[in-house]
Amino acid sequence: MLVNHPQRQFERQPAPEKLCNIPRLVEVMEERGVDGIVALFGTNQYYMSSFSKHSSLPETTGSLPVIFSRHDPEHPILVMSESELMRLQVQPTWIKDIRPFASSNLPFHREANFEELARFAGQEVLENSTWGRQGAATYYSNMGQAIVAGLRDLGLTRGRVAFDNYEMGVLFASAIPELEAVPGENLFRHVRARKTDVEIELLRKASWINQTSLEGAVRNWQKGMSWHDLIFEYQINALTHGGSPNLPDTNAPDNGLSPYFHADLEVVDFELREGMNIMFDLHGRYNGYCWDGGKSWTVGGNPNPVTEKNWEATVAATREMANASRTGTKISELSRIGFETFAKFGHDEKGLIIFFHSLGLDHIDQDLSHGMKDWALQRDMVYSIHIAFPGDENQRLFIEDILHVKDDCSDRIFTWDDQLLS
Repeated sequence: MLVNHPQRQFERQPAPEKLCNIPRLVEVMEERGVDGIVALFGTNQYYMSSFSKHSSLPETTGSLPVIFSRHDPEHPILVMSESELMRLQVQPTWIKDIRPFASSNLPFHREANFEELARFAGQEVLENSTWGRQGAATYYSNMGQAIVAGLRDLGLTRGRVAFDNYEMGVLFASAIPELEAVPGENLFRHVRARKTDVEIELLRKASWINQTSLEGAVRNWQKGMSWHDLIFEYQINALTHGGSPNLPDTNAPDNGLSPYFHADLEVVDFELREGMNIMFDLHGRYNGYCWDGGKSWTVGGNPNPVTEKNWEATVAATREMANASRTGTKISELSRIGFETFAKFGHDEKGLIIFFHSLGLDHIDQDLSHGMKDWALQRDMVYSIHIAFPGDENQRLFIEDILHVKDDCSDRIFTWDDQLLS
């Protein structure tokens, strides 16, 4: 029997039935001369259908392909293994045309036919008027057969169809001689970079879980606790609020003995001694959408004068970059503003790190076809500003702020103040 366990503070909710920005998807497909697109990667399948893949499956083996034609944008097709059908009762989706296929769950000695679906779904699902007994129900023998049939049914028998998993797409397209397969992963990423209102709310909730969980963990610090003790406290808090926290990341600020920014914090542990500056860069997900970021804390809550001065410069640089964030601003310009602000406080660039990335269904939620060296902010993009200020345990500092980009300004996603954690 569990005792003294934290109480759940959330009601588990399904994902919204529609996450994707269909008008933007159609616009981008038109610009790139693409007639159709097929989501084979799990992340893009979730974006298009609101059905998430099983976490045990690799990204390239999503079992919920979505077929979309820009010529018939109100009629996408969701292909799913028959073992997923019962999820239709609890997870809504805007897609009405569902095409089940036989997975390894169907006994080898049985053929894929509609009657066999009763092994996997009840009558309330199978009699759905859109695609079940009262409609044109089909049970395909494999995923490839279902995808090729879906392409044909949407009239995608010629022209250009993009596949996020291009290698697999070439195989599927080979069954339709006049169809040309083209790479589609960056097309999806280009669309995903600009968030819908539904996505913004999910990202706000994700960041709230991160912020609230970190503030609670810091409040519960006691003498003798280690770094891993505190992170465990944070993870319990995040789970309590309905999030899915990551383990301590390798790509996170090093708070131990290393003079460098990153270390393997899944392995490294150390005592949290009063007066140490601890840098938090925390990650996790809520309903598939990522949270990221954090700020700094002086163990015991009594920062020294040097820390206070350095934190003032760090916050000022963050705010100046945030104030300059609007549609069209390049991150090279933001970086310049950040370093110039530190210079005004008398700090040189040695050891100082400032960097940026988009945020959404992953931590680089944007088109990668032109690289990541420099890029412009887009309207309704959500992105992060990171600053790592160098120094020993009494000087080092970190902040990561998350921003929602508007036409002429940006909104902060975090709701905490500009003070050090306490």
